[in-house]
Amino acid sequence: MAQEWIIPGVEKKTANSPNITILLAVGSINLRQAIKNMFRAMGDFKVHEAGTGEKALRILKDEKENDKDYFVIFDLDLPGDTPGINVAREIRSTKRLENLALVLLAADASRDNVALIAELEVSGCLVKPFGLGALEKKFLQITRERSNPPEHIKMIYRGEKLLSESNHKDALDIFLASQQIKNSARVNVHIGEAFEKLSRFDMAHSHYDKAIDANDKYVRAYSFAATLYMKLSKNNLALPYLEEATRLSPFNAFRQYSLGGIYLNGGDEPGAYGAFERAVKINPGFSMEIAEKFLDYGNSESAEFFFRKSLAVERNKVDVFNRLGIALRRQGKWQEAVNIYKKVVRIDSNNAGIYFNMGRSYFAGEMLEQAATCFKNALRLDPSLLEADNELKKIEKMAKTKNN
Repeated sequence: MAQEWIIPGVEKKTANSPNITILLAVGSINLRQAIKNMFRAMGDFKVHEAGTGEKALRILKDEKENDKDYFVIFDLDLPGDTPGINVAREIRSTKRLENLALVLLAADASRDNVALIAELEVSGCLVKPFGLGALEKKFLQITRERSNPPEHIKMIYRGEKLLSESNHKDALDIFLASQQIKNSARVNVHIGEAFEKLSRFDMAHSHYDKAIDANDKYVRAYSFAATLYMKLSKNNLALPYLEEATRLSPFNAFRQYSLGGIYLNGGDEPGAYGAFERAVKINPGFSMEIAEKFLDYGNSESAEFFFRKSLAVERNKVDVFNRLGIALRRQGKWQEAVNIYKKVVRIDSNNAGIYFNMGRSYFAGEMLEQAATCFKNALRLDPSLLEADNELKKIEKMAKTKNN
C-alpha cells in the first residue's frame, strides 16, 4: 500500500527561520506537499517545488536566483529525463552551486545508497517515509555544520575566496594545508585549479587525476581535466575525460557541446551530431554556434537543421535567416534560399549582405538577371562590397561570352 504523507494538526514552532530557500526536487506531489508542510511547521521558509530534475536545475541556474542559499532535497526517483542522481552530480560539478546543502531521499539505507552519499558528497540522507522530527533533526544538523564547518572545509572556503581574488599562490598554500587534514577529491580539484591558474599545467593534471583516484564519480575532476587539455589544444587527451564527465552527468549543455566539437574536429560526424543534439535539447541557445560549426565543416545539411532550431531562440532572426540561406544554397536548394532572403528583405531592406547572398543564390540557379539586380542593390547599399562587384563582372563576362 502506498505511503500517505499527512501531517495532521501541525503548527509553526517559530516565526524566525534562517535565510535559506528550500528546493524540493521531488516527483510525488503528495510527498512534496508533506515536506512543504513540515518546513512551514518549522518556520517561515520560502519553498520552491520542482517535480522534475530539469525544472530543479532551471531554478538553480536561473541568474535571478544567484544570491540565494538553497537547501536542496532531492529524490532519487525523479521522473523525466534528469534523474535525481544527475541533479546532484550537476550541482556538485557547477562552481556556483557546489557548496549547496544536498539532502538525498532514499527508499532504504542500503549499502548502495550509503556509497551514493559518499559519491555525490551529499550533506545528508532521509529514508522514506519520515516525519517532522526526522526532517527537523537533519535540517538543524546540516545548517549547524554549515555555519561552523570542519577546519578543512573552512580552509577550502578561504582558498576559494582567494582564487576568486586572483591570489592563486596563497590559495594553493591553503588548499595544500586542507589536503593534509583530509585528502578528498574536492580539495585535489581545487589544488589542480590553483596550479592551472599559476600555469603549472602538469601539476594541475596530476591533481585532477588524484581527485579521480579519490572518487571516480566526481564529475568536476573529469570536467576540469578535459577543459585544461582543450585549452592546450590537446583534444585527443581531453576526449576520454570529457566522455566520462558526460556519461556521469549527461545533462550539462556546455559539456555536450564541447564533446560534439571534439568529435567533429576528429571527423566523427555521427558522434558530433548526437552530442550536439543533446546539447540543444538541454539548452537551445547553443543551436546557432553548432550550426556554424557544421557550416564551417562543410556539412550544410546538419547546419540547416541547427539553424532552423536556432530560429526558436535567437533574437537576431535576420542573421539566422541569412546563414540558413547559405546552408540551403550550398546544398543546391537555391530556390529555398531565395525564398528565405525574400522574407528577410521585408524585415531589413537596407542589409547589403542579404542582397549579396540572395544574388549568389540566384546565380547558383543560373538566374543571372535576378542575380545581377541583387548584386547592384548590395553595391548601392555598400559601395565597398568588392565581392558583389566581382560577381557582377563575372555575370557581365558570361553575358559577353554567350553573345559571342
